[in-house]
Amino acid sequence: MTGTISEKSQQTNENYSPESWLIAPIFQTGVLITIAIAIFWTGSLLLLLPLPLSDISLFWLGVAILGRTFLHTGLFIIAHDAMHRSLIPKHKLANDLIGKLALGLYAFFPYERCRRNHWRHHRHPAQINDPDFHDGIHHHPIRWYLKFIREYLPPYQFLFVVSSWGLIFYGMNKTFDISLANFIVFWILPLLLSSMQLFCFGTYLPHRVNDKYPANPHHANSTTYPIFLSFLTCYHFGYHWEHHEYPNIPWYELPDIRFQREPPDLEEMQVVFLLPPSTRGAGGVKNLAKTSIFAKVGCSLFNGGLKHKEMGGRIHSKLSK
Repeated sequence: MTGTISEKSQQTNENYSPESWLIAPIFQTGVLITIAIAIFWTGSLLLLLPLPLSDISLFWLGVAILGRTFLHTGLFIIAHDAMHRSLIPKHKLANDLIGKLALGLYAFFPYERCRRNHWRHHRHPAQINDPDFHDGIHHHPIRWYLKFIREYLPPYQFLFVVSSWGLIFYGMNKTFDISLANFIVFWILPLLLSSMQLFCFGTYLPHRVNDKYPANPHHANSTTYPIFLSFLTCYHFGYHWEHHEYPNIPWYELPDIRFQREPPDLEEMQVVFLLPPSTRGAGGVKNLAKTSIFAKVGCSLFNGGLKHKEMGGRIHSKLSK
């Protein structure tokens, strides 16, 4: 197994010719996913902000908050893949521009600072120099979460975020009569829940000490959730060892690597994806994508990932060792 980060993978993402900084093709998967998340995030916000909360039942209010949380997490996932230059391969400028926009919408975070911190996390996973890890003493999840937040939201950044939200709310209130309650429920609360979602499934569960999993250079474990549930929990961030081992691969291709290492229980997948009995054992995992609309909705195409031949060859050769 390689060290804490694949040097070849890092070089693949960082080395660009000037010609590759041009505008990215619009029909690349990363671009289409980015557009979809941006449309749903913006559309849901514009739809929900003017609605009187008293006219929304508790059930649909909960659905709206969870939906907004999931979309808000999607903004961070977009920025995360941009940091790895995997959102739009070989287009550094496009990755950086989209990453800055996504983090700006997420919480007015500075892109370059977040990118430096994230690469520190990859170079020193679950160690003292890892900004995402606890301080070595206070490993309780609540204390760990607070330390995690402080790394990305220091006091001066917190003041900037609060000031920005204040100005945005003032403008919305004066122009569109948006209430403070709606602003908090449909914008601020989803951000807070999103930060907890990212911490839980992208940091705490993968990097906590767990004797059930063998030690590895990344100090990372992966969840065993079925693909659709993995998508819902945190855009496959739970397949965390795979992300650390292949950091240049976008989030929607992580399931392909996960199940090359450890094929899923087809009976379990049959329940999750509502597959007909005829698919059991027929062609293995790759046939699931052809029969399951849910797998496609989750952007988890078993036979659609690793489309780049050079990437696929590298992964297959490494996993076969």
